[in-house]
Amino acid sequence: MKNRLESIQHLRGIAALLVVFVHFPTPLARFCGSIGVDIFFFISGFIIFISIDKSGYYDKPFTFLKKRLLRIIPLYFLVTTLFILMNVTLNSFHAEREANIPVDMSTITVVKSFLFIPITVDGYYRDPLVFLGWSLNFEMLFYIFTFFLLVIFRRRFFIPLVLLLLLLGCSNYIIGDFKNVYLDFLTSPFLLYFAIGLLLGKYHELLQEKISSFVEPLLFVVLYVFFIVMSAKDMGYVYDGMPREVVVYNGKEIPRILIWGIPSFILLISYFTLASKYKITNSYLSKLGDRSYSIYLLQIFFIYFLYEVSHKFDRSGKIWLSMGMIIILVWISGFSYKYFEKRFHR
Repeated sequence: MKNRLESIQHLRGIAALLVVFVHFPTPLARFCGSIGVDIFFFISGFIIFISIDKSGYYDKPFTFLKKRLLRIIPLYFLVTTLFILMNVTLNSFHAEREANIPVDMSTITVVKSFLFIPITVDGYYRDPLVFLGWSLNFEMLFYIFTFFLLVIFRRRFFIPLVLLLLLLGCSNYIIGDFKNVYLDFLTSPFLLYFAIGLLLGKYHELLQEKISSFVEPLLFVVLYVFFIVMSAKDMGYVYDGMPREVVVYNGKEIPRILIWGIPSFILLISYFTLASKYKITNSYLSKLGDRSYSIYLLQIFFIYFLYEVSHKFDRSGKIWLSMGMIIILVWISGFSYKYFEKRFHR
């Protein structure tokens, strides 16, 4: 189990860096780097099953919820608060600034950002203050579903939870997008990722056994698929309803789970199996995985810093500046994990 969880940490760290590469002006700044979030969602489902099964939260749903909230909330609240203070300070120097990203700091936006509630403006979805929190909204929804089904079904929670997530996630494809943002949120295809992650958590040993003999070519194939995907003309997301569920490649709208989700899952299970097969360990990747949540959230300050100053650099200068900022981000995230996050992981 230790080796398996270590490989999950490796993938967490890699996933966090992939997301960073999306947002920083580097040669890898392409939307498909967002597969890092897809990997996170699968891992979340996997970890939730493993933690419930290993720690016996079947009869302690409130303990389960408390521990999951302590994993997410403290750092997110701290980052959001600092982000608000940063923007208040920067806005006081508005006249002297050459670059500016408008930020909606209305009361309703601030409150909903802290409560992980999707924000709507004139019926359209808007990201939370720290836009990276959009994925945490889905994480919190998943935790709440899990909590209530633990309360109701206890040890028999697994099948009802998987069926609920599959039903809600598939309804978006069967019925179509709901005009109401909140209904669209509750029926997002992203819920399918958590369902698949739960199934992986329960049946990973069986799946590993099935693919162990051909895992090396499987990993090569999926990496090649990602290479092809990155070579396509990447045009971002469709923003109707809940954004990021549909991506645009070569002018065609494609469900995200098909072009990013399925390959991400194959990458996850391939590396997971490979690490188990060859007893792969790497302390640097493990440490990167420990810092992954801090990396994911703290990048918001680096993104805004780069936006403020990057206009002063040419393309080459932006790349070097970005790479330097990534190194500093990873370094600072180590302190964040050790002296802040870790305090709540008990």
